[in-house]
Amino acid sequence: MRFEWNDHDSDIGYYECKLLDDDGNKLDYIIFTDYTNQWRQKNDRENGYKRPFSFEASYCRGYSVHKGFDEDNKCCEREGGGYQGECTHTVEDIKRWCEEYLAQKYIQRYEKMLAELDTAKRRSEWFKENGYGDIDLWDERKNEDERDL
Repeated sequence: MRFEWNDHDSDIGYYECKLLDDDGNKLDYIIFTDYTNQWRQKNDRENGYKRPFSFEASYCRGYSVHKGFDEDNKCCEREGGGYQGECTHTVEDIKRWCEEYLAQKYIQRYEKMLAELDTAKRRSEWFKENGYGDIDLWDERKNEDERDL
């Protein structure tokens, strides 16, 4: 497993991190925007976009979620655009946060899967303990493919 960063658009403050399996298949991803980036600051000022965060990570949990960093509570009261608050994070801090987020999300999915398997095992054992599962429901003459429930 590994993280792969797409920094091709870092000049405009855009980053993407993919979590890949051992074969290089994408398991999950997260993106973040750097609102302290020079290009982004200039563009936001020109267009009047007021940013409440220095960085913003975006990810999906069945719905879109955003995590902001270095919140500027007075952004709407200030003149001009862009992020004008005090920045205490770096690009590397946010990259580490993104990797940690993907890792924790994967761990949680694994733990949930184990819990579901444990529940299924207990239910299956209940059936066996109560006399189910021993009768051959299929006529031996039937094709093996037809035996799948």
